[in-house]
Amino acid sequence: MTISATNVLSGAVAVFKIGGPSGTDIGATRGGVEVTRSLSLLLLEVDQAKSHLGARTIMNEMHVRTKFAEVIPSNMAYAWNIDGSTRINTSSMYVTDSDDLENILYFTGDGPGAKLTYFHAYRAFASGDMSLMFSRDEQMELAVDFQLLFDTTKTPNRFADIWQV
Repeated sequence: MTISATNVLSGAVAVFKIGGPSGTDIGATRGGVEVTRSLSLLLLEVDQAKSHLGARTIMNEMHVRTKFAEVIPSNMAYAWNIDGSTRINTSSMYVTDSDDLENILYFTGDGPGAKLTYFHAYRAFASGDMSLMFSRDEQMELAVDFQLLFDTTKTPNRFADIWQV
């Protein structure tokens, strides 16, 4: 196998937007952007066999996790899953119950051979706990965990598209 340093990547996400390529840029992130996928399997077994006969996927989950470095009302609304279109302005927002709001995630970063890698998730909602700590000796940030849902309007059904240009 030939090893190429061209395909070994490092670098920050250049742009992170909510709402697709022409959506709202959330600004700077801290600690990177992590995309995870986890599978839960049902292993098929019977008394007459000494090994598993097969496996079936019973749960397939994808998440995008990051920390918004710019703690502004619109980013708080995204992190807390609040409909920001009606409840925020440039300096304030209303904190209400969760709206089960779905968003589109779009971000780009360095790819191999001076190409860009694009990630576009069509259905995502902020999940998990969120907290803010006000401290004079630490930078404030918004840790956010977006759970991705299958987009059943796409063929085939999928969580996201990833491509390089």
